[in-house]
Amino acid sequence: MCDDQWFAKTIVESDKAQEIVDRARTEYDSFEEVWDGLTWLLARKGAEIGEEYQGQRIYKTRGVDGAWTVPSILVLYKVKEHEVEILSILVTGPEPLTEFSL
Repeated sequence: MCDDQWFAKTIVESDKAQEIVDRARTEYDSFEEVWDGLTWLLARKGAEIGEEYQGQRIYKTRGVDGAWTVPSILVLYKVKEHEVEILSILVTGPEPLTEFSL
């Protein structure tokens, strides 16, 4: 018996998404780690996270600018029975943190 919490769907990247991922790997030192974590999450929780958009889903990570520059990533994807298809991604520099007070 399989525990659904740990069941991972196969990640499939469109050709365009793969091109953007390859380019981002050369532009951001930490992109590989962020992308690995994001695809791990999408494979397990893709149907539960993000926002629904025209029969697909959108999920956004927030980048960080510090010792390493971690980009923001916006992913457009479709969850299927046994796979998550990444249709497109947008990779941008980290967003500035907004100030807030408690």
